[in-house]
Amino acid sequence: MSAMLCVQLRYDRRAAWLHRLCVLATVTALLPIAVGALVTTEKAGMAFADWPTSDGYSLWSYPWLRSAGDKFVEHGHRIAGALAGCVVLALALAAWSWERRRWVRLSVYGLLGAVVVQGVIGGLRVRLNAQAVAMLHALFANVVLTGCLLVSLATSRWWCVEGGPVRQGVGCTISQMVAAVALAVGVAVQYGLGSVLRHFGGFLHEHVVLGLGVFALGQGVAWKCLRSGGAAWVRRFGFVLALLLGVQVVLGGATYVSRFGLPALGWVAVIGSVSSRLFPTLHTCVGIVLVATVVNLVICLWASSREGMSWGTLRDTYGDVGATASGRVP
Repeated sequence: MSAMLCVQLRYDRRAAWLHRLCVLATVTALLPIAVGALVTTEKAGMAFADWPTSDGYSLWSYPWLRSAGDKFVEHGHRIAGALAGCVVLALALAAWSWERRRWVRLSVYGLLGAVVVQGVIGGLRVRLNAQAVAMLHALFANVVLTGCLLVSLATSRWWCVEGGPVRQGVGCTISQMVAAVALAVGVAVQYGLGSVLRHFGGFLHEHVVLGLGVFALGQGVAWKCLRSGGAAWVRRFGFVLALLLGVQVVLGGATYVSRFGLPALGWVAVIGSVSSRLFPTLHTCVGIVLVATVVNLVICLWASSREGMSWGTLRDTYGDVGATASGRVP
C-alpha cells in the first residue's frame, strides 16, 4: 500500500488544461445557480409558458437583450444553464481523451449526466407549472456544484502530483468523521428547509433554529480543522468553512430583516426593495457553495484515512506504474 501511495501521476500540459476546464465548469455552474436563485426571488419561473423555446423562439434567437423584467431574468437563467452544459460536455470529452484515472472519468461522466437531468427538471418545472418541481430543481443544483468541485480537486496538481488527501493522510478519527458527516447532513437539510421556505413559505422557525445549530457544529468542525497539525489542506478547508459559515449567518440575518423587518429597531421590510431581492439570492448561493464544500471535505477526509483505502482503490486512484502509452489505465 505504501508503494502505491508514492506513485505520482505525470502532470503534463493536458492534465493542466483538464484542471482548467474543471475550474471553468465550476465557475459556469455558479452562473445558472445565481441567476436561478434570482428567478426564485423574483418569482419569475413562469415568465415563459413554453420550454425549451421561449415565447416560440429558440434559445439563441430570442431577443434577450431587448427583453425586460421576469422574461429577462428567466431567459438569462436558461442561457447560463446552456453555457454550463456546453462546458461540462467539453470537459467530458477532454476527460475521455486525457484522464487516466477511471474514477475521475466516471465522475466527469456522472457530472455530465447530472447537468442533463438538471436541465430536464428545469423544463418540467415550466411544462407542469409546479412549485414542487421548482424546488427539486433548486435542490438538485447541489449535486451539480458538488460534482464540479470534486473533479476540480481531483484534477489539481495537489491531488495528481502531491497525492492529495490520500498521500497526505491526517489520521482522521471516527469522531471527527462522524462530526463532518453530521455537518454535511445538517447543511443539506438546512438548504432543503430553505428551499421549502422560498418556494412554499413554510418552516421558517425550523430553518432559523437548525441554522444556528449547524453554525455551531460547523464552527466546531472548522476549529478542529484549523488546529490540525498535519496536512495544510485540512487547515485550508477549515478556513473556508469558517468563512462560509460566518457569511451565511450574516446573510441569513439580513434576509430575515429584509423580508420581515425588525420593528424593535424600527426596521421595516419593503417588498420589492433591492435588499429584499439581493440578500435572499446571496443567501441561497452561499448555501449551495457551503453544501458542496462540506461534502467534499467529507470525501477528502475519508480518502485521507489510509485504513479505509483498499489496494484496489489506490490502484484505481493512481493507476499502474506501467500505464499504456496513452496514459490510460488498462
